[in-house]
Amino acid sequence: MGSIVRPWFQGYNSDTKTVAVKLTWSDSTIFPNALGSDVSNYIDPQTYLGFSSSNPTVISIDALGEATLLQNYHNYVDITTVGLTPN
Repeated sequence: MGSIVRPWFQGYNSDTKTVAVKLTWSDSTIFPNALGSDVSNYIDPQTYLGFSSSNPTVISIDALGEATLLQNYHNYVDITTVGLTPN
């Protein structure tokens, strides 16, 4: 039985959660959990992924994909993941 992925953050102030990222490379290689140890042990996620919050005063997110709930809020806050090109 698979796990349930919920598109919302529910918790108390200062609670943290690591986001889930499914990564598909141009050669069709798929990593269902790009932040899991099966990937991050040999490719640093900070090298190829960037994260942002549409309202960082409500939910912040760091370079490792860990989101922190900073306050309750009445609307959705989008967490965006982008692919980066390493230098």
